[in-house]
Amino acid sequence: MSLSLQNLRVDYSEAFSNVGKYNGMFSYGAGTSEESVKTMPFFIPVRSGNPPDLNTVSREVVNACTELYNKYNLPLEWLVIYSVVDSLDRELTLSTSRNDISFLSLSHLLKQSSKFIDLCLLHVGMGHVILLSWDPVTKQTFFRHDGGSSGIDREYNFKRYNSPSFNPSDESYTQNRIGFIEGIDKLILCANGESCAVQSI
Repeated sequence: MSLSLQNLRVDYSEAFSNVGKYNGMFSYGAGTSEESVKTMPFFIPVRSGNPPDLNTVSREVVNACTELYNKYNLPLEWLVIYSVVDSLDRELTLSTSRNDISFLSLSHLLKQSSKFIDLCLLHVGMGHVILLSWDPVTKQTFFRHDGGSSGIDREYNFKRYNSPSFNPSDESYTQNRIGFIEGIDKLILCANGESCAVQSI
């Protein structure tokens, strides 16, 4: 699959339309792995405040997006969102009225190797985060809790989701799976403090 911003806009106008409601909410987040929301204390996102340049897409970003899109059966809307990053280490921040949602860098996504892929996270306090993750088998998202206020919490979450027995595609989780855009919308409601009724696996 060849990827260019112009082709995306023409060929995937529906995906652009679906993502369009977030216009003005995105900014560049951390630009290095050292500043990543995954390495900062309590998952606090770093924001540069510079808006993504919608007219430039680097070749390494194109290659990474294409690889991830094909490997994980990611939705076109994800492709549209990530087509504006300027480097593999750049995170995107979706700002709401109260809290920021951090979309993980392409370099972080490329390092993931499990039955699912974590796409973005919301810091909910005391080191706890809610992650929006993607199941490539069902082609839907699900919420999961990670982090924690202690080493015990963090170890429990790590072991639970990295266990060979954990399978997000299991039929018992059917009611927990939702579409990509619906997942982002629910995370925005939670970030704004309006409703945090996310049903995690």
